[in-house]
Amino acid sequence: MDRTVFTALEWQPGIRLELTCLDAGALLARPAFDGKLVFAEGGYFRVPYRLRRRIRLDIGDRALLIAHRTSRQLLIHPPAALDELCAPSITLVSEAHR
Repeated sequence: MDRTVFTALEWQPGIRLELTCLDAGALLARPAFDGKLVFAEGGYFRVPYRLRRRIRLDIGDRALLIAHRTSRQLLIHPPAALDELCAPSITLVSEAHR
């Protein structure tokens, strides 16, 4: 995980988090008083297997993290989503190269 992102979100070790699986194939992490996950020392939290499986995120995979500082929320996109997210840019580069 990226400590710079967590610093921007002002997440401190011990903060409780709630994870939600979004229809877009990403996870939304946000602070929650009754959250089941705990943000650990060193900038880590465990994503439960069932949520990882739903978005096709394997242990050790790199993920695209998008932070929203005002709301202190984090979007987690798995590698499979990167092709879809980047497709318009890849098309632009391919067309410019012709």
